[in-house]
Amino acid sequence: MVTLAASLFVLLTGQIYSPRVVIEPPSLALTFRDVFSGALTTASALADHLREALADVRRPTSYDLRTGRLTDVGQMRQLNEDSLLTLESGQVYRSVSRPFGLYVVADGAGGHAAGDVASGIAVRTVAQQAIETLFVPQFEESPPGVDIAGWMRNAIQAANEAVHRQRTVTRTDMGTVIVVAVIVDAEAHIAHVGDSRAYLVNAEGIKQITTDHSLVQRLVDTGQITQAEARTHENRNVIYKMIGDRPKIEPDLNKVALAPGDRLVLCSDGLCGYVDDPDIHQIVLSAPSPQDTCRQLIDAANAAGGPDNITAIVVQLEALGEA
Repeated sequence: MVTLAASLFVLLTGQIYSPRVVIEPPSLALTFRDVFSGALTTASALADHLREALADVRRPTSYDLRTGRLTDVGQMRQLNEDSLLTLESGQVYRSVSRPFGLYVVADGAGGHAAGDVASGIAVRTVAQQAIETLFVPQFEESPPGVDIAGWMRNAIQAANEAVHRQRTVTRTDMGTVIVVAVIVDAEAHIAHVGDSRAYLVNAEGIKQITTDHSLVQRLVDTGQITQAEARTHENRNVIYKMIGDRPKIEPDLNKVALAPGDRLVLCSDGLCGYVDDPDIHQIVLSAPSPQDTCRQLIDAANAAGGPDNITAIVVQLEALGEA
């Protein structure tokens, strides 16, 4: 493996390895240092470090976020039980832009009493947690490092406790599913409970980041039905994990690096349940702006019958100036 690393270093720099040779990004320099010092000993570990370094190369040092958001009652419901939230801060210091964004879609569970109340409580609780413990520290002179994954667990648990408490007081079976995204340093941190989704969309394709907490998804995962059959399955609305259903909840967590031109799409199942992924991909790439994207996505869901509430948030990353 050392021979492989030495060859890669020569290809990248034209020089034989020396710790005095400057190579960017720093994560790549650290990778070579670890190989030649013996701290990195396997080819698979080298491959993992090189992938991380590649993500650093693609990650812009100065960028902006363009956001669209829209929700619609659909064609068949009388009440919109979806709630959404977007909170952003934009800081520019020494010509470097470092925006910070929080995005939430909550879908009051279909068939549950007061689903709109549950989704509203969940969104407001996450917003309060974000303002107090996530956004304010960003404006300190030396912002402390924030454990985003830990923060997301705590925020979603706080939302779960708030909904569960209201559910107990009102003696209803209210609940909501939720997907939360935090974008910082050109990375999207995703947490979700239920079947609202997050997608990464770019010119290369569309990738579903989240995995539905649903009966049909389990049937797909175990090979009992196909993804196409899941879309029309009689139990496609059965969710086994939601906010407020029990005293404690553990969200699924994911993280993806973002590059200029990437779009992050958050949506309720009123969209992804009735508009195929290839169509979502085509709409996202062809629409002139994130807000137009949201409108066109919702129009497509309504054209498919609009049997459920429909919510979409689209965030596009754009590089600014020179890296």
